Amino acid sequence: MLEIKNLSITLGEFKLVNVSLQVEEGEYFVVLGPTGAGKTVLVECIAGIQRPKVGEIYLNGERIDHLKPEERGIGYVPQDYALFPHMTVKDNIAFGLRIRKAPSSYIEETIEKLANLLRIKHLLHRDTETLSGGEKQRVALARALAINPRLMLLDEPLSALDEQTREELARELKRIHRETGMMIIHISHNLEETFSLASRVCILNEGRVMAVGKPDELLNHPPNRFVASFLRTGNIFRGKVVRENGWLKFKNEFMELVLENGLEGEVYATIRPEAVVVQREVKFPQNVLKGRLSNILDQGHFYKIIVDVGDMEVVSLITRPAMRESNLSEGMDVYVYLEPSAIHTFKEV
Repeated sequence: MLEIKNLSITLGEFKLVNVSLQVEEGEYFVVLGPTGAGKTVLVECIAGIQRPKVGEIYLNGERIDHLKPEERGIGYVPQDYALFPHMTVKDNIAFGLRIRKAPSSYIEETIEKLANLLRIKHLLHRDTETLSGGEKQRVALARALAINPRLMLLDEPLSALDEQTREELARELKRIHRETGMMIIHISHNLEETFSLASRVCILNEGRVMAVGKPDELLNHPPNRFVASFLRTGNIFRGKVVRENGWLKFKNEFMELVLENGLEGEVYATIRPEAVVVQREVKFPQNVLKGRLSNILDQGHFYKIIVDVGDMEVVSLITRPAMRESNLSEGMDVYVYLEPSAIHTFKEV
């Protein structure tokens, strides 16, 4: 297990403020956040590149924040891969083991095993400067894995790749994690990448931990406005929850919604756009809002539908087949249905 306790550091514009985290053995843990959130600073503190004066870091019960990077037993793949250009792929993979004076037979055996695992055997004698981005990423992973690390740190490993290569390597990372069972901390700002890989997610903003949880938990039950907004909830309404005639209701100037459960008092209510239904006629007995369809945005696999309800917007996502069947168009009056069980409430701290 990796445990971080009350870690704080400031490096120019980047900072961490009282960060405490636990990552369990075998987890694929993704640290997610916008540019400037402090994600790379966190990884560099764990790796030993940065040495914070405040806070403690433990790996499997051993305090490591005072150790040199090479003494921590951590594999690290930086954003730019940092491959040695004057070495072949084979020599890059072997570098860490040769520094540790591992026997030649063990080095050869490790290179063979990792080349097969990462499917780069045909690249072993190539110069790293001749490799594609995806090939460089695989070599960087092999080099980091060669030392048999207790923990693997990946700093935005897929950000510089085209979409197809990124998807292929995401599948490779998932396979490697499944086959090795290694604890991995993966830094990202990409939601699709994060939720395709993560066992759990930590969301950072301005150096602070905003939330930690399983992907579905954070998507459907965001604990605060930043998390709801960053995870593209789209529907964040301020109002009050009261009990009336046995019903729990969320109210504001533009809507009155029945909830299955929620916090009472002044709250924010959220609902994922995938759970919002837009129709031309009323088909549900409750939680129906009348509005005007202001925008239809083509987003590839989905259409984003924006409906004006008073001075508020309600956002829905629908599939391309559903869009073809809906006969919706901009400017028409429509009805919006919000499923009671999909509405989540929270109080801003």
